[in-house]
Amino acid sequence: MISTPSSAAARETAIQSSKARSAISSGSSLFARAPSGVVQQWYEDSAADPRLVCQVGGVTFDPRRHEIDCDSDLDIATFGVSPVVIAGARAEHHSATTWPPARVQPGEVLVLGGWLGSHREEGIGETTHAFASFITRADDSSRSIAIALNLATATPTGRDRLKPGSSLGGASGGPVFRYVSAPIERLELAGFIFECMQAEEIILARHAASVAADGTINR
Repeated sequence: MISTPSSAAARETAIQSSKARSAISSGSSLFARAPSGVVQQWYEDSAADPRLVCQVGGVTFDPRRHEIDCDSDLDIATFGVSPVVIAGARAEHHSATTWPPARVQPGEVLVLGGWLGSHREEGIGETTHAFASFITRADDSSRSIAIALNLATATPTGRDRLKPGSSLGGASGGPVFRYVSAPIERLELAGFIFECMQAEEIILARHAASVAADGTINR
């Protein structure tokens, strides 16, 4: 989700904010999830400056028209999206085999990722992003899913190694998948990232079951 000036006169202004978001088909509906704090800030900023627009990829998207539900305590906002928006953004949505997904248990193998701040280069009117992903295990899963990255001892699989203390901001809203080995090997949506603790190198995520099949939030 990106807020950017829409008028030609404002093109010299840098992009205001960027966050990961997840698009999911629960079998009965297609919805997107984003951090509620980012959404609320966009509502306030766009009310103060009508030049601001919201984009999903390169597609203009009005959150006000498409909001399904929002909860500031859980930091979840959901929106109805159409396949046209997903295709226009050159993105893909995750089709869940069942909904709601089972809650993550400590020790489960997880695959997660997002557009980290350490991989972001901001320019005039343009921001370059690079996606980072991790394979690790859940450390705790009581109210939320806690994932310790331990960057100093992690094994890099890409071209760049994340240094200890790297900025993890920007991953909020990104998906967390569990690895399922049988009967069919697959990745199953398990949660949504809502907070990244840079100093502790811990990522926190809400269980996907926090959202109902129709996109409303289970409180």
